[in-house]
Parts: sequence; structure tokens; C-alpha cells
Amino acid sequence: MTSVQSVLGSLLSQTKEHNKPVLSLDEKATDIDRSKKKEKQKRLLLRQKRQEKILLRTRDYVLPNIEIDGEKERRLKRLATKGVVTLFNAVAKQQSVEKNKEALGSNLQKREQRESIAKAILSVLVQEMSKASFLEMLKTESPQSVASSKNDAPRPRGKQWSVLRDDFAETMETQQDAGLV
Repeated sequence: MTSVQSVLGSLLSQTKEHNKPVLSLDEKATDIDRSKKKEKQKRLLLRQKRQEKILLRTRDYVLPNIEIDGEKERRLKRLATKGVVTLFNAVAKQQSVEKNKEALGSNLQKREQRESIAKAILSVLVQEMSKASFLEMLKTESPQSVASSKNDAPRPRGKQWSVLRDDFAETMETQQDAGLV
């Protein structure tokens, strides 16, 4: 005898135990079957709900018929293209405006920094300045007056404010002595 025959013979010679429950009649097995059936029903309901949602979304969609509505579709396509081009142009224009604003803002900040530095230097100079050096500073043109003179017509250099002349104090004394003032 072969080994397979011996194993089969031993299995067939064993007696059945009748006190063990049959698996198909067991309560745990029936509970498992019921839960599987419920899960299957839930899946079917979910699938049906998804299909209904898809139908609701797509129920009013109609594929265009080129033979019937061809010209209308072309006009709509051109209109949509023009709208998109207009939108992109508006966005590009707004972006350029924003960049210009940023550039102007940085220029204004730089100008303010330069002015604050100039004021600080001027305050230091005024503290250290004597009367003669102050008058000398007033005689020379400031950067603002240079900028304004570039825009205006050139002024003759001989005409200055009489207070800024070197001989102002002397002329005032002579004029007071003469009674002209």
C-alpha cells in the first residue's frame, strides 16, 4: 500500500461525532451571512446613489450636432476665445500696473531716504557753522534750485537777492546814513 491509500483509509474508517454543530446551521455562521448580505445591500444602495448623482449632473448635457448647429457653435467658440483673451489682457495690464506701483514706491522710499540724510547732514552743518560760512552756503545754489533752474529759462548770474551779496551790511549802513531806508 502506498502512503496516500493509508491516509485515505484512516480518514474513512473514523466515525463521525454527531454532537458537533453543523457549520451551516451555526449561529455565528448565520450572523456572518446576515452581515455580508447587509454590506452587499449597502454597497448596492451606494452604487445606485452614485449613478443617480451622475445622471443628475449629466441629464441636461447635449452633444452639439455640427450639421444642425455648426455655425452657432463656431460663433460661441469665437466669443469664448475673445473673452479669454480679454481676461488675460486685463490680468496682464493689472500686473504691469502693480509692478509700476512697486517701482514708484521704491523710488519714493529712496527719495525720502536721501532727503532724510540731507536733513541730517544739514543739521550737523548748521550746528558747526559760523555766520560767514552760513552766508556762503546760501550764496551757492542748492540742488533743488539747480533742478528748478534747469526747467525754467536760464537766469542771469548777476542778479541775486540783495541780502546774499557780500557788501549787503555795508550798503545797508550807507543807505541808512543817507536816509534812503
